[in-house]
Amino acid sequence: GEIKEAAAEDVDKEEEEAEEGSEKKAQQNQEDEVERSLKSLQEVAATRHKQKISLEKLTVIEDMTTIELNDYAERAYRVEAPSGKRYVLFVRKIPTAAQTRHLKHKIWRLKKFCEDMAKHSKGLVRLKNFTIAKNCSMSHDMTLSQFKHYQHQQDMQSLMYSKTCVYLLVSNFSRSLLQHIVEMDDDNRQFELLHLMALYAQILGILHQIAPNYLYDHMDFDDFVLVDTTETTVEVLGHPFPTNGVLVKLLPRDKVLHSS
Repeated sequence: GEIKEAAAEDVDKEEEEAEEGSEKKAQQNQEDEVERSLKSLQEVAATRHKQKISLEKLTVIEDMTTIELNDYAERAYRVEAPSGKRYVLFVRKIPTAAQTRHLKHKIWRLKKFCEDMAKHSKGLVRLKNFTIAKNCSMSHDMTLSQFKHYQHQQDMQSLMYSKTCVYLLVSNFSRSLLQHIVEMDDDNRQFELLHLMALYAQILGILHQIAPNYLYDHMDFDDFVLVDTTETTVEVLGHPFPTNGVLVKLLPRDKVLHSS
């Protein structure tokens, strides 16, 4: 009996060590991904326009990539400028053909959308830098076989074999609305009615601002993000709503449909 018990303890110990080793390997892979991103920032050969903030001077401080924020062709990092100000950097695979500026490409519709909305909307996360890298080493986590029934498989193929990425630097936010909902659910917490109404009111306010000229294809909760605020109320369509410490913002996505 003592021998069996000792053997069982050894098995448990081996399983714990294997699990710990797997966690360390995953963490190391994540750190390597961040390092590759930093290297890419410093070596980026890009179609560059005049930018407010230089990518090369940013420091990656947190890998934010999650299923509730990103799809398989994208990574997200919280970064810090030399001034100490923080932003969120998206590194996204795009088709090689999208290097050419034209509104037929999703990424250029996104850029036009950000430029237009910046003039008359506070409900959008601000785009601070838009840089296309012609030789991007970012990998992807999924294969085409997992998307065999996906209606835009041709788009997936163009991403799979593309070496082109876009770097989208946006104003800082804490998490996506979907992440917030998932966290509440994981903690078995329920939304208070006023909090839920305030979130939806802000979403409706944003939709009211963009509706005259733009549509979003298949808008989801991960298209909205939360920005921490000290303001107690926010005005939406002339009515004050409690913020509960967060403002809802629309995250620029390549789902934008333009009237042209």
